[in-house]
Amino acid sequence: MEHRKPKMKDFLAESLELLMQEKPFDKITIKQICDRAGVIRATFYNHFEDKYAALDYIADELLHEEQKVFVASKDIVHVILSLCETIYDHRAFFQRAFQVQGQNDFDNMFTRHIAQLIEELLGGVRDDDATASLYSNEALSLYFANAFMYLCKEWLREGCRHTPQEFAAYSSGLLLHGLRDYLGKEM
Repeated sequence: MEHRKPKMKDFLAESLELLMQEKPFDKITIKQICDRAGVIRATFYNHFEDKYAALDYIADELLHEEQKVFVASKDIVHVILSLCETIYDHRAFFQRAFQVQGQNDFDNMFTRHIAQLIEELLGGVRDDDATASLYSNEALSLYFANAFMYLCKEWLREGCRHTPQEFAAYSSGLLLHGLRDYLGKEM
């Protein structure tokens, strides 16, 4: 029974993701998610509090859990490339998801999961000692997560004109060197 729950949870999340490719999130009902998954409403509520919790679960799986394998490499550029490929592969979902605004907006979900990933990455390469650095890992993670979210939203808004590899190179360069490159090497 324990092995069945995660699989059903993933199946329900996949149903929501597929529905979001067809219509806006606010037009999707729990009944539609359940009908797509072929289960009753009670099954949905065994796994999720509401459809926002299901949306957050999808975000966590795509933006954090699937990327964890790259954290051990301590290679931020590779992590960014993997994220860009994931976002590109699920672009219809992300385009709809970023339309979710209000108390449970997707911007916050996206930022939280990316920041969590970056903080894990930073934890492997730098101490979080406030006396050694002006910026905590948490502050750096949130800063870069918000900047990356902005870049991703623009990329999606423009119809992903650049390949994931091109966008990853652009994002990595801007996130890691942007201000220094703009102001010059004397900074």
